[in-house]
Amino acid sequence: MTSVSSSGASNTVQTQKNLESDTQPTPYANLTGQIRLLERHYIAAGGFSYIYKGEWTDPTNPSHPTPVAIKVLRASGYTGNDIQHKLKQRLERESRLWHSFSHPNVLPFLGLVTDATFGAVVPALVSPFCERRSVLEYIVKHPEITRRPVILGIARGLQYFHNRDAVHGDLKAANILMSESGEPLLADFGRSKVIGHSGYTTDFACVWRYLASEIMDDAASAYSIQDSKKQPITTKATDIWAFGLVGVEVLASEEVFPKQKQHMQLIMHIAGGGKPVKKDYKKLVQLEADTLWPVLEKCWADKPSDRPSMDDILKMLQDVSLN
Repeated sequence: MTSVSSSGASNTVQTQKNLESDTQPTPYANLTGQIRLLERHYIAAGGFSYIYKGEWTDPTNPSHPTPVAIKVLRASGYTGNDIQHKLKQRLERESRLWHSFSHPNVLPFLGLVTDATFGAVVPALVSPFCERRSVLEYIVKHPEITRRPVILGIARGLQYFHNRDAVHGDLKAANILMSESGEPLLADFGRSKVIGHSGYTTDFACVWRYLASEIMDDAASAYSIQDSKKQPITTKATDIWAFGLVGVEVLASEEVFPKQKQHMQLIMHIAGGGKPVKKDYKKLVQLEADTLWPVLEKCWADKPSDRPSMDDILKMLQDVSLN
């Protein structure tokens, strides 16, 4: 099931224009000298980066410093003399794509900073710091909130990506932050790409919990034997699978697949066709779950072609009644 909004084609063209030349400089803001590190130790770490908390003093408004997150790329898995070259490639891919996006449900990109204090081989990426942290952390702390607006916000952000022929590639609760105004913001674009645009395939990394069933075998091969020929290909359909699972987490206030505690147990469960089961979640907001669960179920259809598009999902989420 697929559909494209009327603005989708023009949005895709604009994104492609923004990414046309990897040799053409993009006007990122240079924040060097304007960022102060607030904590020496990183506050979060992923497979390919560390996140530090800092403060940005805008020269045009020096009396009101802004809390920021500083993303420092790691040289994970890289060896030899070309480490800096590979990190520069990764930085260029992520910053160029991130810079091309602007949406209320996408974390803004503020610019780059070069500072030896961060221990970075290449410039670090700077974005607003979200005090409310991830969507799941926020919901656990605030169980009273209505969940549908949060799920709708995530859907709008992913729809924005897909209508520009972009794939997030690593959608999970930890990569969705909550703004001060209560809007969910898609974040972490190190695995993102634009369909049909070269230069966005990087070494595979994944969180098995959110991995679509059709790429599970290739992911296992890439992970266990480092088989470069088996690199999983993320698609809009794998994003939609992950969106459905994140939606369950928003409704349930806990990680999806709570009964699968062990790593291999989780892999075997998903590879064997395991899907979320409503009775496994004890903290479900029942009224919202009863109406939204059927929409989320469509997202983890076994055949990728049977999954609805984000345009269709958004319409279904907007049309359901909670009365």
